[in-house]
Amino acid sequence: MQFVSSGCEEKVTSATWKGKLLPECGVQEDKAFSESLTGTDNLGTSSFQADVLESEALQIAKEQIKLLESQLKEREEQLLHQEEQLKQSENFSVLLLTNRLLTPGLPLNGTEESPAMRVLGSPKTLTELEANYRELIKREHPDVSPFSQDVAIERFAYVRSLYRITRNNWEVFKPTAVISKEDLQARMNAPVPFCPESFWVA
Repeated sequence: MQFVSSGCEEKVTSATWKGKLLPECGVQEDKAFSESLTGTDNLGTSSFQADVLESEALQIAKEQIKLLESQLKEREEQLLHQEEQLKQSENFSVLLLTNRLLTPGLPLNGTEESPAMRVLGSPKTLTELEANYRELIKREHPDVSPFSQDVAIERFAYVRSLYRITRNNWEVFKPTAVISKEDLQARMNAPVPFCPESFWVA
């Protein structure tokens, strides 16, 4: 096979054909060959761009995962802190109920050892008074009292009356209130109808 250009006598054999003629001969590139080269190059570019996009998406996903892990860790720390605060609050309540926490700087005046206060469990705080009263009501209720019906009713009524008077006048009767020696002695000698210790027998 031979090709002859319009401006030269040079012969081109099939051995020199590589899909297009030499440009200096004035012959255009083979159209099919050019299109095949262009298509292959576009395919490679598209594949590269896809790889870049996939890599960027993967990097964004990793950053989002790190952010979520950080937020989760922060939330766990907040929950632990709240749990610790709750435990401290519970311990504070227990201290109040067990008479181990008193207002600093306010010593007891001794009235907690008077017969009437001993019936109420010798409370030193208002919280303890209320807790002791709830316990007494359960112990002294006529339906569960070990005493006879008449005595049980009298004891139950006495506890309720004594608590109401003490609760309503707590600022006066509380063991940290200011009291004179005469008033203290009068409270210590005030009689009660029942033995105070009988209300707290195990």
